[in-house]
Amino acid sequence: MEVFKSFFERIVWQCVEAGLVDGSKIFVDASLVEAQASNNSVVDTQSLKRYLNERYKQLEARLQEAREDRPADAGYRKVNSRYVSTTDPEAAIVRRGKPKLCYAVHRAVDGRSEIITATEVTAGDINEAHRLMPLVDSHHRNTRRCATTVVADSK
Repeated sequence: MEVFKSFFERIVWQCVEAGLVDGSKIFVDASLVEAQASNNSVVDTQSLKRYLNERYKQLEARLQEAREDRPADAGYRKVNSRYVSTTDPEAAIVRRGKPKLCYAVHRAVDGRSEIITATEVTAGDINEAHRLMPLVDSHHRNTRRCATTVVADSK
C-alpha cells in the first residue's frame, strides 16, 4: 500500500512542478465501488447460530487480525459492525436500492486541471463528510498549496 501511496504522491508533485495544479480551488466527493465479494458471505455477528458452527471461531480470529492490522490512524470506524462479510471483512453493506458490499473512494480534485490531488478508500458506509478535512490536509501535503476554496456536495 505504501508503494502505491508514494507513487501517487510523486505523480501529483510532478503535476505541480509542471504547473498543471493550481491547488487553490478543489472539489471533494466520493463514489461507491462494489466489493468483489458475494452478499452470501455476510454473517450476522450477533446471531446465536454462529456458536453452532466451529468455523465461526476461525472467522472471528480472521476478523480480529484484520482489525489489528489496520493502521491506528485509519481515522474511521465501520458504522455497521453487526453484519460482516466472511470473504471481505473491510467492505460494508450499503443500501442504495439493493444492499451491496461496497467501498467508498474519496478524492480531492484540482479545480483548474481536474487532476486528483488526494484520495482515500474507506468502507462504503463511511460518511464522506467525515473525510473532508483529512482530504484537504492530504491535498495540502501532496501539493504544498493551501486550498482557499473547497467545493463539496450536500453530503
